[in-house]
Amino acid sequence: MAKKHKKKRIYTTSITSNISSDRTRYYRTRFNVFRACIIVAVLSLLVAGFATWFVLTQFVTMEEQVATLRSIVSTQQDTIISMGAEKAELEERNQILSVTVGKQEVAREEQETIKKERAVPNAFPLTDSAEIVEQDTEKDGYVPIAVFNMSALSDVVATADGVVTSVREDSVYGNCIIVDHDNGYQTLYRYKTAPKVTEGDEVVRGAILYIGVESEESDDEDDKEEQNLFAYQITYMDQFTDPMELIDIEG
Repeated sequence: MAKKHKKKRIYTTSITSNISSDRTRYYRTRFNVFRACIIVAVLSLLVAGFATWFVLTQFVTMEEQVATLRSIVSTQQDTIISMGAEKAELEERNQILSVTVGKQEVAREEQETIKKERAVPNAFPLTDSAEIVEQDTEKDGYVPIAVFNMSALSDVVATADGVVTSVREDSVYGNCIIVDHDNGYQTLYRYKTAPKVTEGDEVVRGAILYIGVESEESDDEDDKEEQNLFAYQITYMDQFTDPMELIDIEG
């Protein structure tokens, strides 16, 4: 059986010009179908490869973006947790501070109460016991006064916290010290020895105002000039008041 020979088809393209016929040229282009298919396939592969590369690149980019977003979210969560811990710590500090301020306020109020109490002249004006003698109403002008016959061991002390406003001579007892307690009360201490404070001094309850001396002996019990006498007075709002009603004898 005779073999068929594959005939090659040849296509001729004629390009005609209006220039002279001697310049007419003929170009022949041979198309090989197989080669054309290969070229188309290669181009298709290139396009498909490019498309695949583009898709993969976008996928990788999206993964990187997702990873970046996850990192941002994680950082924000850590920040939120940290802020929550700081808030809890601040609230705890605020509670501690509130308690501290409350305690300080209570302590301040207690100190103010103690200060007010210490400014009330209700303490005994001597460091040792003493005998209360009758008041000489003619000598003292009928004003309330407590006159003590001091023992040799007694000193005269302030009965409350205050400021010395006056230190002067006294015609009857020798010297007079006046202490203002800044609450309406003033106390007057009259005794014969030299005062241990000066005008403007701040004194506290129990501060020594005079050093006591021994009593002078006398055969006449009514001769008070020969006794170791100390006179104590209190005024409230510039009015004399009975000091014995305010003195806390037991305290």
